[in-house]
Amino acid sequence: MLEPPSRARAFELDPDLTPLLAARWSVREFDITRAVAAVDVRALVDAARTAPSAHNLQPWRLWITERGTEQFDLIVASLADYNAVWASRAALLIVGVARDVAPDGTPCPWADYDLGQATALLTVEATARGLGVCQMAGRDESALAAIVACAPGERVAIVSAVGYPGDERDLDPAATAIHERGRARRARDDAATVALSTGP
Repeated sequence: MLEPPSRARAFELDPDLTPLLAARWSVREFDITRAVAAVDVRALVDAARTAPSAHNLQPWRLWITERGTEQFDLIVASLADYNAVWASRAALLIVGVARDVAPDGTPCPWADYDLGQATALLTVEATARGLGVCQMAGRDESALAAIVACAPGERVAIVSAVGYPGDERDLDPAATAIHERGRARRARDDAATVALSTGP
């Protein structure tokens, strides 16, 4: 299982929280000497496939490539500079494509929600296998759409970098600054309104 550094856990969590969730953090320092085995890639895809889906339409697809391929380099080139610097060290890049139109031609407004759940479960499975994941928004939409051959009604919604954590000293200054800020979360009372019965 992925072991987070102390700086990645700068907020209180319930001590009984599932360990995999407590261990998750956004990795930007990747070990360029380690690849992700095919069996692990298959498990990540299967984890995403288990995600809940409205009407079971599963309005998304993943496009996965590994470092050392032309497709990987093209995706890196499509990322914003501050992402490309560290994402280029990842073992895998996963492009999440949302399908805004159902097979019958009707709109599918929950595509992002379903893809988000699939990405979250993929991330939990990656954590269980000692892999780090960091999701990115800064990118060239049109370039990525061409790389992954988006069909009409499809669009790139997210790009995730995946790999084994490496040495923090390999981080570029921008990523180092992000990590040094640590990670905080809103307080429970701010994150959720909880109305529970106080009766017996």
